[in-house]
Amino acid sequence: MTSFREGLPKSVMEAMAMELPVVAYNIRGVKDLVIDSETGLLVSFRDAKSLAEKLIFLCLHPDEYEKMGEMGRKRIENEFSLEIIKKQMRELYQEILRGDDKCLS
Repeated sequence: MTSFREGLPKSVMEAMAMELPVVAYNIRGVKDLVIDSETGLLVSFRDAKSLAEKLIFLCLHPDEYEKMGEMGRKRIENEFSLEIIKKQMRELYQEILRGDDKCLS
């Protein structure tokens, strides 16, 4: 992922759900999903050389590739699944309806 700006990138979430380790720039949105050296590899913004080195590393280390891919899928299932997001949204709406202004600050 070589974007310079992202919200919460669906393409990264889809890759992780398919057990693919992510190599990406360390930018907002991406770094909310990818845990460096656990579910993928993050590099400094616009550091194309490091990006290429990380891609080559994963090609040469299939065990790391597989391990990061599995960890990425677990992260998506445990923290970003539809059921979890629906529960969080329900709780947020209930707080708003109760007038609990802490969620608005």
